[in-house]
Amino acid sequence: APPPVEALVPDWFPPRLALPPEPDGAPALPALIAAIQTRPPLWLRAVGIDGAALARRLAEAELVPRRHPARPEAVALEAHPNLGTLARSIGACFLVQDLASQAVVAGCDARPGEAWWDACAGAGGKTLPLAEAVGPGGRVRATDIRPAALRELARRRIAFPGLRIETRRSDAAAAVQPGAFDGVLLDAPCAGTGTWARSPDARWRTDTGRIAEAAARQARLLDAVAAAVRPGGRLVYAVCSLTVEETVAATEAFLARNPAFAPRPTPAPLGGPAAPVHWVRPSDGPGAGMFIAVFGRGR
Repeated sequence: APPPVEALVPDWFPPRLALPPEPDGAPALPALIAAIQTRPPLWLRAVGIDGAALARRLAEAELVPRRHPARPEAVALEAHPNLGTLARSIGACFLVQDLASQAVVAGCDARPGEAWWDACAGAGGKTLPLAEAVGPGGRVRATDIRPAALRELARRRIAFPGLRIETRRSDAAAAVQPGAFDGVLLDAPCAGTGTWARSPDARWRTDTGRIAEAAARQARLLDAVAAAVRPGGRLVYAVCSLTVEETVAATEAFLARNPAFAPRPTPAPLGGPAAPVHWVRPSDGPGAGMFIAVFGRGR
């Protein structure tokens, strides 16, 4: 007899899975495991053109694009072409960005003229769309401790001319400007349990100690960056991890420690009613799994 499906993930994982049941009420774990057993498509985000135009260019390059119905700028390819060759063929009109990461940007609901801080910016996959959303009348600050990531952000900015982006190499907790921003995005370092489809071996290299370390780091960063949100602003917390400690428990503990903040509903990035918490399932793209929570600061 084949082994139970739960044998395809570590023993410690099922009791810690925070992902709610499927929309049809089915348990989350079997669907999650099925999703992470196959390689996800390559997700692209249209830059400078709309998703329909990007899909047309990809089709003209003899690829088979698929647009996401809820995110018109998101286009998937089952093939994984050479990206340099593809850019030379159709132009620098796309960024590689998983659907879950695109959902984080949508969950921020950034508006023209606002000031935002991308506190753990990495290579700018979310910084650049945020800057695009706030427009020339707004500004975005991006910080990260990794110089290589910030160099990649600088390279990517070429495709986004005219945007106001300030970059700084710094730990987020050491770069707080109190009350300076309408919005702060903390895409926090995490154990990455939502990325197991793209890194199948990671499920066997992750343990409960790593979960605990990630949760402690996330709590420290959340408390620090919250001070940068001005009254009436919002704090967006995102992790590509699906454990209770890094998602539901982390947000409940943050609210208990920070009474100035409360859950704030925002439009659902992949469709559905507005809510203060959004889940992206690995089966949604398919792609990465993501947890997104939005907090508003009282006036």
